[in-house]
Amino acid sequence: ILFTLVLFSILVACKNKPYTEAAHHSARPAHWGYEGKDGPEYWPTLNPAYAACGQGKSQSPINITQTTAGDASAWKLDYKSTSLKIAHHEHVTDIVDNGHTIQVSVDGGSTLTTDRGVYSLKQFHFHTPSEHTIDGSHFPMEVHFVHQSAEGKFAVVSALYQEGSANENLDKIIAHFPKEKGDSHDRPDVKLELAFHLPASNASYTYMGSLTTPP
Repeated sequence: ILFTLVLFSILVACKNKPYTEAAHHSARPAHWGYEGKDGPEYWPTLNPAYAACGQGKSQSPINITQTTAGDASAWKLDYKSTSLKIAHHEHVTDIVDNGHTIQVSVDGGSTLTTDRGVYSLKQFHFHTPSEHTIDGSHFPMEVHFVHQSAEGKFAVVSALYQEGSANENLDKIIAHFPKEKGDSHDRPDVKLELAFHLPASNASYTYMGSLTTPP
């Protein structure tokens, strides 16, 4: 798998409300999806806690139209190894409700440093096809690396993938994919090198956005 672009998104709450408030109100989430009457255009009507999905002014994902080289000095990663803790979630209740996806929770110690402070990596999860687009075009896959600061603020590093040569880390993850929704596996014997999921260059586009799932 070859990486093509990294998007670095600092999360801001819709309508300037703290994200923690929205998360509190979504403790009993309504079912949502990506298509039909459960799709994004209907999220604001599924649950009062999801109202910001229709009112927010800093929503993610976005379409990138300026495709010249991004900023390589805006942030720094210090990613360690982690044991494999993988789950197929319908509704995630720990750090972020990232919905219908395969999520890998990580051991502590991996960080993202920006001019806004230090954020600890908590988990990463997958979207196929990509949620962000380049000039309106999707990529085969996008991975979101979700970080949180000591103050509870979030930052997400998003990597867009193209098909290419094999990736050793992804091979390990795929080999242990949960078979059904709700399944999870904790494999302390399987080690992942987190930096292998990202390109050597930190060139990126940075913007103020939101989470890409309700609320």
